[in-house]
Amino acid sequence: AGLSQAPPSTDAPVVDTAEQVYISSLALLKMLKHGRAGVPMEVMGLMLG
Repeated sequence: AGLSQAPPSTDAPVVDTAEQVYISSLALLKMLKHGRAGVPMEVMGLMLG
């Protein structure tokens, strides 16, 4: 919900590159605020707002 992920390319093997990422509370608040703003334009997963 609110996060867009590009589907993996079909010719490349799917590699699990999951890692644990720590996000500061300020960054999380900014992401939530920008996500709730409903900006229709999102470029390559980078939210603009």
